[in-house]
Parts: sequence; C-alpha cells; structure tokens
Amino acid sequence: MNADAGGSNGLLPRIEALERQNRRLRGTVTAILVAGAGFFLVAQSPRMPAVEAGHLVLRDAAGRQRIIMTVTDDGPVLRFLDSASKQRLAFGLTGEEPFHVQYDAAERPRAALTVDAQGPKLEFYDAAGARRAALAQAGEGSGLELYDAAGRRRVGLLTTGEIPALAMADSQGVTRAGLGIGPDGAEFEMYDGAGQRRMVLGAESRKGPSLALFDADGLPRLGLGVTSVGPAVVLSDSRISPRALLEVTADGPGLTLSHGRGKTGTVLGLPDGKPALAITNPDGEVLFSAP
Repeated sequence: MNADAGGSNGLLPRIEALERQNRRLRGTVTAILVAGAGFFLVAQSPRMPAVEAGHLVLRDAAGRQRIIMTVTDDGPVLRFLDSASKQRLAFGLTGEEPFHVQYDAAERPRAALTVDAQGPKLEFYDAAGARRAALAQAGEGSGLELYDAAGRRRVGLLTTGEIPALAMADSQGVTRAGLGIGPDGAEFEMYDGAGQRRMVLGAESRKGPSLALFDADGLPRLGLGVTSVGPAVVLSDSRISPRALLEVTADGPGLTLSHGRGKTGTVLGLPDGKPALAITNPDGEVLFSAP
C-alpha cells in the first residue's frame, strides 16, 4: 500500500466520508419508513378516506358515509350524503328496567357531480331523494333545470351558442311559457295544455314589436305589429291566408278585406283625409267604387 494511503490525500479520508454519508442516508431512510408507517396507520383510521370496492369513501366521526367518489365507464361521479336522521325512539319497560331503541341515521344523497362524454353535471336532491335542481354543460351550451317534488321539470334555463332561453312547465311537465333572445331580438311564447303554441310576443330589432295568436292547430290567426310603415292588425283564415288588414300609414288609416289567397275584395280608406271605397270580385273586377 502506498505510504500516503492514510494521508489527507489517501483513501482513508474518503472511506470515512462515505461511511458518514451512509449513516446519514440510513437515518433518512429510517425516518421516511417510520413516517410512512405512521401515515399508513392513520390512513386506516375509520375517520380517514378508505377505498372500498372501487369507491373512495369519506366518513364522518360517527362512521357515516358523507362523500363517495366513483369512476364508472361513463366517467367519474362524486356524491355528497347528508347526516339528517330518520331516527325513531321506542321506550318501554322490561321488568323494572327502562329501555329505549334508537335507529341509525339515514345516509341520503343530496348532491352529485358527474362528468361524462357530454360534459359536467351537478345535481341536487331533497330529503326524500327527489332531484330538485340540475346544472349541466354540453357542447356550446349550458343549462339549469329546476324540478318539483315529483321530479318533473318546471323551470329550464339554457343557452345554445349565443341564444339564451327560459322555459316554464305546468304540474304535468308540459311547457307552458318560454322566453328567448335570438339574433333579431327577444320573444315570449305561451302554450296550451297540449303543448301547442298559442301566443308569441316579440320585439325584433328589424321588424319591430309584434303579437301573434295561434289556433289549436298551431296556425297563426291574428297578428298585431308596429313596423316602420305604421301599426297593423292582420286576421287570417285556417289556410293562413290574410282576410282582413287594418293599418295606419302616412297616408291615413285603411281597411282591406280579401277573398282569400291574396285576392283583394274591399278596400276602405281615408287617403289625405278623404274617404274612399272600392269593392271587387274574386277575379279583380271592380263592382263599386267611390268617389
């Protein structure tokens, strides 16, 4: 061995340094193992999360399930459960000793968050387990729905691209009113018990405000509007052919009665304040005119 092996530049100082490093490393590893064992013991406590049959379950201090996380084929699901109790107490006597029986509290889902191929959805449930509200996002739109105690949708608020809409339904789940805002403006609609549209109130930016009434077949029979020319009322037959038109223009008021299919029958007006009347047959021949 070289005489300088034990010197400051030899192997001995480096060996001693390696041994000190190994001792520190063993101490660090031991501390990590001890801490890991402690964490493992804590994780197995019933008050901490536990994996059960593919579910991650969080329990409260009483051991009741409060949060359940699951991953299904459709996507992850997160459920929140309440601790509301359906406890019942029974009192009695056994000989001379009183007793009572107390049932465990119910664990009922009150909220759920899911994510599937369409998008995320958040749902809320009442104490009876009925869904009462849902907030979802799918594609370019999102929506909020409110349900009654029977689980029927009563209010729906949704957006599709740039078009928001509000729908309201009756106790049978039939939509009876809707409010939407499209590219031309706002529109309010009302429906009958069969779901047929019966009234539309609009405020279009280009055509102006208007009101349309529909028959039981969904055909427009009466229209009321205000255009750039002036106000007008239109009455149509079952073929959606205008039969009567009352309007007020810059020339004055006028009334037009039609034979149908666009053929004018009678025209009554006050052009420039002077009364005028013209009556024609379905072929367009003038039968009477004045002055």
